[in-house]
Amino acid sequence: MSLTWQKLIEKVKGEIKEISPEELNQQLNQGSFMVIDIRENEELSTGHLPSAIFIPRGFLELRIESTAPERDQAICLYCGGGNRSALAARSLQELGYTKVFSLEGGISRWIRENRPVSLPKEEQD
Repeated sequence: MSLTWQKLIEKVKGEIKEISPEELNQQLNQGSFMVIDIRENEELSTGHLPSAIFIPRGFLELRIESTAPERDQAICLYCGGGNRSALAARSLQELGYTKVFSLEGGISRWIRENRPVSLPKEEQD
């Protein structure tokens, strides 16, 4: 039986850990999480989570080992709405990363909840 993309996302979200914006904000205040923005370049104009590292989804598996060499490092991935980051979290789990999270609702929910966002430099001027 073939899966629809919705069913695939539902299945994947059952296999990974999601973290709410509130929980992530608490962890960031403690300095215990690496945050990786997996969106595409054209999506960055809406801003990004402070201290986030930008690795586009298509390059994540290629660059993760140099970015996070310790496979037990706590990592939170986020995208626009939480679906791509869920798929990416599962992929990192398959690579042996043990503390990978996907941000529930992505940056869209983060922004809706009025949490801090850093804007690209050209928009700050």
